[in-house]
Amino acid sequence: MGSARRSRRLRIGALAGLGALLAAAVVVTARGGGSLTDPVSTAGRPMTGFKTIGYLGHGFAVPTGWRVVDLATHPTACIRFDVHAVYLGTPGPRQDCPARGVGRRTGAILIRPVSSPRGAFVPTMAVDRPASAEIDVSAPGVSITASYGADDRSAVLAVLSAAQLPSPVIEPAPDLPAPDVAGLLPTAATGVITGVGFDACTAPSSDQMSAWTAPASPFTAIGIYIGGSERACAQSNLTASWVSAESRAGWRFMPLYVGWQAAWDSLTQTPPAVLGKQSADDAVVQAAALGFGPGSVLYYDMEAYSTAAEGAAAMAFLSAWSAELHLKGYRAAAYSSESSGIADLVANLGKITEPDVLDIANWNGNADADPAATPTGSWTHLRVHQYQGGADATYGGVKINIDRDFFDLNVL
Repeated sequence: MGSARRSRRLRIGALAGLGALLAAAVVVTARGGGSLTDPVSTAGRPMTGFKTIGYLGHGFAVPTGWRVVDLATHPTACIRFDVHAVYLGTPGPRQDCPARGVGRRTGAILIRPVSSPRGAFVPTMAVDRPASAEIDVSAPGVSITASYGADDRSAVLAVLSAAQLPSPVIEPAPDLPAPDVAGLLPTAATGVITGVGFDACTAPSSDQMSAWTAPASPFTAIGIYIGGSERACAQSNLTASWVSAESRAGWRFMPLYVGWQAAWDSLTQTPPAVLGKQSADDAVVQAAALGFGPGSVLYYDMEAYSTAAEGAAAMAFLSAWSAELHLKGYRAAAYSSESSGIADLVANLGKITEPDVLDIANWNGNADADPAATPTGSWTHLRVHQYQGGADATYGGVKINIDRDFFDLNVL
């Protein structure tokens, strides 16, 4: 998030030390430029430039350049979907991730073991979820999450096909479920926050959150990535029960949705207003599933961009995002760099549907509401200032790499 979301690039070499990690249940055979035949082949045709991964009775052929990470051996490995990798096993609750929560999705696969009652029939199903840029597969003994980018979806489909898995069906646009009022968090959980908080790429485990609960740390709010096609990290801890438990512990929340980006030209393929509406609809579904009901503040993470054309697309997108969230009964927020997205939102006051809350990225180190970012009288007590990013912090003996935020929110 923040300037980290704005300018930092994840170094793929950070995974280099992991190498090709093998466990008893994992068999990897690299073929370099050679051939690959059954059980991992496509319609009986040999495949070149792939290596075989055998895991829990299933065979996969993946490009030779992809890392293979055994999570049983490396339980703190960070599962990111913006680097080419295959992750085998159950994600650890304490993933050692950089704070950056946004990343341009690419081909990556997480294969998890799943137990089922003895003798139970487990159908093999594959669902393509475009809003999340991922394909979810359930098969006997395993659950698979395969992410993809705009230019490598076909490669990911080939990997799944070579494993004799079915072609995925496209998930239809979900309807907003009727809210379970008894299970929803109070609107103050996202709307009334004063003081410092933090955000991290993946939601921390319950014991990490406990170690950081005030007064052990100065933080009372946390930014969590609830969805979107450019969400970089897996979210194995982020469930409705996790949100509920942390709310009871006194935490407030900044729900972040990160998808289409002006800086990556992804707003030019479909009208930005259409994408903004679609993103808001999906964000509401994801938020409601976690317990954030109508009245909650939902944030769109729009990374920094550099051209006037990108700015125009971003404004059309964020206007539609805000308008659709209002129709659904939610409050709209927008995160961006003070020098691009925030400046353009200020310039378009009164011309578009503005977000209710601004999340301003300006890493000046000042834990304040950044009053100079907007004209006097605008977004008063309706702002977050991300003032530092990508730094390790340790409280209660627990270290997490975080971005730091100052909240001045009262939207009730």
